[in-house]
Amino acid sequence: MLFRSREAVPDVPFQMLLRGANAVGYTNYADNLVYKFCDQAQASGVDVFRVFDSLNYLDNLKLGVDAAGAAGGVVEGTICYTGDVASPDAGKYNLDYYLKLARALADMGVHKITATSSVFAYVWLIIILVVITPNVVDPAEGLLTFFFFPILVGLAYCADNNWWSKTGKVTPSGHIISIGDRKFGHGEVAAIMNELKIHKDLSPEEK
Repeated sequence: MLFRSREAVPDVPFQMLLRGANAVGYTNYADNLVYKFCDQAQASGVDVFRVFDSLNYLDNLKLGVDAAGAAGGVVEGTICYTGDVASPDAGKYNLDYYLKLARALADMGVHKITATSSVFAYVWLIIILVVITPNVVDPAEGLLTFFFFPILVGLAYCADNNWWSKTGKVTPSGHIISIGDRKFGHGEVAAIMNELKIHKDLSPEEK
């Protein structure tokens, strides 16, 4: 299926989630298995690997980052919103924690960094759990949260079709992907991915 999808849309980068040392499972796998999996995924058509660990455990993240990078993919380091689950008295991590985590991901050599959830979701959680009904989600809030989903999907559809812009709908070739300070169109990214597949002997610096 992935091969056929890759052939049908050759100019659109494909992305997958990689759970670091857990690959796509729920247990730790041998390092060579994770490397082999990333090689196969990249050869099958995956271009971007979004590497994450639910507890932001750096050792698990590093294996995923290294394996995806060695396969020739674009590595997207991911920051999860979490806290110290081993301590029932500890609250959510602070800004300094996330800044240090972002720097650690950058030092690993990721191409870009992202967060796993939208800002809106976090703001809404603060409103219902801190402001309206502290530490409790009542049925009305749960129902309202559920109905936010189709609303957000509709807004995303409108934004993708550029309904609020005078320039009209954005074509796929006009979409931009940013890696560091450089910006690429989908066609450019696809060309770079093809070059990486052809020249597998490139050093990490050349990639």
